[in-house]
Amino acid sequence: MYKYAFAFQYQRVIEELITQYFRLDPFLLSVPWNQLLQNRRIALVPVPMTKKKESNRGFSPAFELTVVLARILSKRYEVQLQVFPSLLTKNDDTEVQAHKNRRQRLLSLQRTYSVNEVAVSEFCSYEPQALIVVDDILTTGATTTVVIEQVAKSKSIRELLKNKPIIRFTFANA
Repeated sequence: MYKYAFAFQYQRVIEELITQYFRLDPFLLSVPWNQLLQNRRIALVPVPMTKKKESNRGFSPAFELTVVLARILSKRYEVQLQVFPSLLTKNDDTEVQAHKNRRQRLLSLQRTYSVNEVAVSEFCSYEPQALIVVDDILTTGATTTVVIEQVAKSKSIRELLKNKPIIRFTFANA
């Protein structure tokens, strides 16, 4: 409902679920969240949709989850946050990914995302000390992998984020 109908009434439930996630200190991290994020400048980058799909749907689920995540992180940790919704663009719609395996997804996504060069200077001038890529759902990790690869293709961003944590955050697993 939240992803397709943008049922705002679920935002508080989603916020509570994400808060519980942080409280549990997920097994994926070898370092606790507070140690990873405390006193850092965090850049949040939502996985973009095509302009056409976003226009048809009326919202971007990944962007809305990024806003919720930013609210939680700012409440729980001493962090500086900035959302960069236009750092990446989705160039065209891909066919539905649900019926593909990981290899097929990675291959079909290779040219789908690109860095918006106009937004790179703003991102770099913020000088983030960690990057969180936010997507609404994780199936194989192919989308966030490709997005991170595209970010790394920008030499200035790659140099800026060298030896800094890059975190994938998804709300749900398929």
